[in-house]
Amino acid sequence: MWQIITGLDPPMPPTRGARPFEGGRRLPPHYAADILDKPAYKHVDPELRTTIARCMAHDPANRPLCGRLLDQAKTSANKYFRGETDEVIRAWLDRFLYTP
Repeated sequence: MWQIITGLDPPMPPTRGARPFEGGRRLPPHYAADILDKPAYKHVDPELRTTIARCMAHDPANRPLCGRLLDQAKTSANKYFRGETDEVIRAWLDRFLYTP
């Protein structure tokens, strides 16, 4: 997801960040600070950006379990984003995942 959203490879060497998120709480050290901070990614759902940062936690013990990710995906699949029709999503997937 990091690569799809940013169009970049993951940070190499990884650089740790500990950026604020919901309610001012801080994430454990992770490798995804840019996706939380940079204005270029503000159009991406904040919950998704935070989940990506959690998945890129330095310590594997701080990463979410698969069951938690599945539950979140099921809930988030029902979110509505203005202008995001099925056709827009199909075109995006085709462009980013299937077009060389």
